[in-house]
Amino acid sequence: MNLPIGNSKSPTHAADLKKVIGGYALHALIVIGAAVFLPYFGEHIATYTGLGNSFFGTVFIAAATSLPELVVSLAALRMGSLDMAVGNLLGSNVFNMFILGIDDVFYREGSLYNAISPSHLLSVFVTIIMTAIVGLGLLLNRRKSNYGF
Repeated sequence: MNLPIGNSKSPTHAADLKKVIGGYALHALIVIGAAVFLPYFGEHIATYTGLGNSFFGTVFIAAATSLPELVVSLAALRMGSLDMAVGNLLGSNVFNMFILGIDDVFYREGSLYNAISPSHLLSVFVTIIMTAIVGLGLLLNRRKSNYGF
């Protein structure tokens, strides 16, 4: 869709903007609805297949919820913007850790971290190592400029 350039008050522009906002709102509601039901269906699939809840959640639920970040990162790489791709992944990781901290505040049965299954320790360790590797890569791969920084 080509939006008109110049007069942003034109009726065509307003109609296109309403259409885009309506489409965005509809798709946002679909994503929110899927997010609400994803744990329910994931638990039932894990039980039905005999896979453990921790394994199924770590592999399949995490993969499903990471698809938007993957698509954005691939699009950024296609545009040649490596910084945007890395920033998207790191930003998503930081946001997820922030949400866990907020969840811990509202968790009524004590600390959220005490309720985590020990089988998740490996995935937590791998996530920490991967984030540290990316962080070190960003720190050590800095190109020196003419100004010395």
